[in-house]
Amino acid sequence: MVGGFRVARAVPALMIAVALAAGCSSGSNSSPSTPATPPSTPSPTATATGAVCAAASDLKTAVNGLASINVASGGLSSVQAALADVSAKLDAFQAAAHNDFGPQVSAMRNALSKLRTALASASGSPSVSTIAGVATSVGDVVASYNSLRASVATVCG
Repeated sequence: MVGGFRVARAVPALMIAVALAAGCSSGSNSSPSTPATPPSTPSPTATATGAVCAAASDLKTAVNGLASINVASGGLSSVQAALADVSAKLDAFQAAAHNDFGPQVSAMRNALSKLRTALASASGSPSVSTIAGVATSVGDVVASYNSLRASVATVCG
């Protein structure tokens, strides 16, 4: 059955193409169906100074550092160090922003907490499964940061 064979080969190719297109999209022309955390409107008091934007920039650098770690070469200790850095930068951002961006900061704290749990599990019992849990949790931290970043962009550009 030649027609069935073509369809059977085309479906996986289409799935790969869709996955690549979704992974490569810039996000500027697409909108998620349901945002992970609804954006909050920042008050002018915290955003009137450059402190929020500077703290946001520092947080971005820390999150990028976490996201770029290769666990195979850097090990779990490198993820733990990056987690500590992201946590410290999130604390500094929250101090600068006061009560602004509360839902996004809370979502990010939850993601960081899950990463801590995944790291503890992987450190206590290293396996493919626990290491994959760390990678998934890092992805969740990055996703929660992206939600925060989108809200901060309304203030800092």
